[in-house]
Amino acid sequence: MTPNPTNNGVRRTLRALVAVALFGGAAANARAADAPPPPPAADMTDVIRLTVRPAALPVPALKYRMLPEVADQQPGNAAVLYLTAARQMTEARANAVAGTANPKPVDAPRPADDSDLIDSLLDAPLESFPKHKARELVNRYAAALDQFRLATLRDRCHFDPPFRTEGFATLLPYVNDARPLARVAAVAARLKAAEGDAAGAVELLGRVFTFARHLDADAFLIQVLVGAAVAQHGIRTLPDVMQMPGGPNLYWALGTVPSPMFDLAKCWEAERAGVHFTIPFMREARAGRLSAEQWRASMASITRAGQAAGAHNAATAEDFAMALMAAQQYPPAKRYAIDQLKLAPADVERMSVPQVLGMYWVGQYDRFSHETAAALTLPFPQALPRLAAQEARLQRDGGREWGPLSVFFPAATRAVVNGRMPDRRVAALRCVEAVRAYAAAHDGKAPESLDRLTDVPAPVDPITGRPFAYARTADGFTIEAPPVDANRGQKTGVRIEAKWAK
Repeated sequence: MTPNPTNNGVRRTLRALVAVALFGGAAANARAADAPPPPPAADMTDVIRLTVRPAALPVPALKYRMLPEVADQQPGNAAVLYLTAARQMTEARANAVAGTANPKPVDAPRPADDSDLIDSLLDAPLESFPKHKARELVNRYAAALDQFRLATLRDRCHFDPPFRTEGFATLLPYVNDARPLARVAAVAARLKAAEGDAAGAVELLGRVFTFARHLDADAFLIQVLVGAAVAQHGIRTLPDVMQMPGGPNLYWALGTVPSPMFDLAKCWEAERAGVHFTIPFMREARAGRLSAEQWRASMASITRAGQAAGAHNAATAEDFAMALMAAQQYPPAKRYAIDQLKLAPADVERMSVPQVLGMYWVGQYDRFSHETAAALTLPFPQALPRLAAQEARLQRDGGREWGPLSVFFPAATRAVVNGRMPDRRVAALRCVEAVRAYAAAHDGKAPESLDRLTDVPAPVDPITGRPFAYARTADGFTIEAPPVDANRGQKTGVRIEAKWAK
């Protein structure tokens, strides 16, 4: 799926995959040989430092929520309101760049795009948070935030992307607008926290989590990854509320965040279906009825994807791929037809080369994608090693075994781990709240271990299925989960270093 024509990350990924599919993995292997060694585990761990106070559980338990309860929801589709919020944001941003929002003296410099200001407001320590600047920003985007609020109160969300007719060429403009909306909402939440309004901050963070959850509808992998990024804006702002003097304990509130936040198995099914909607004649290829002309049309669909991604030599890729794949894969394709499809050798010999290759490629695609789908039916700790092993095999093969349809194999392990990272971070922060609740009932002291918690249990790590590593320190405690080896180079580990406020 295509968020917009300038999504360079998607273009680079697809370009690399096209190179693997068309050139037998030589380009990928050359890059692998030159790749730097993976960073040490410490560099793959996101460290969160907190200064907290004991805090009893709220009464009633769900006084605070991250997703609205049914009684507060309104019937209707949130998608239209999110799009309206994005339009309002675009207009406000344009006014800011033009200098027409909050008129200034003629000789005053016009403001640049608000992105840098938002970055600074998201990164500023809360004790020195520039409330005046944040208030101006929030006021500037008040109309967008109001539509955002209304959207998060709707009982359903369907953007209805036309992927059944457009396949992987489907445009997803709402994905581009998602993170800017979440960033401004996070700034508004930080402003509430800086002003001492814990309830207001929690309400705004709940809208961010609701928006992330809404992005799970009609989702493809790229949409889920954007949803995870949206959720991260809420997660990184949660500590501001947790560290407020007299702030609430959010243990039960964090329990209203669904875990898993995203239905990755359903998302993968949408990815699999996208190939059928993108490549014509898939059914004919599977049945061995693919004519030479249909085969060329199918190859053209693949190479057009390469051209859209900026692949080199895409104009000649179709003819080159025809000869290359016939030379490299026709023998194993014949064996596949005889051994797996149980076709008579004489019948296979009478088939055209495109017919035999078409059956083989679709069969290999089905095999790979089905194995991934099957793995995602398992609990995540059991699914992860299967996904990683399967992906490692694909990388070692360089695409030769799987054929040109491997261009549509996303980095499934990396994607699903990233899709589960919000669950891990929420669970780790919920452990902090369990410790704070324990300390409130035990003279401000942390438990010796998480299994000594009395009022509420500590959640386990959703990635590993095991308890978080916990240690009591001289002035606080630590909670930690290890990096995921399959996602080397990304901060998939989590370490919370909490100390008690004096």
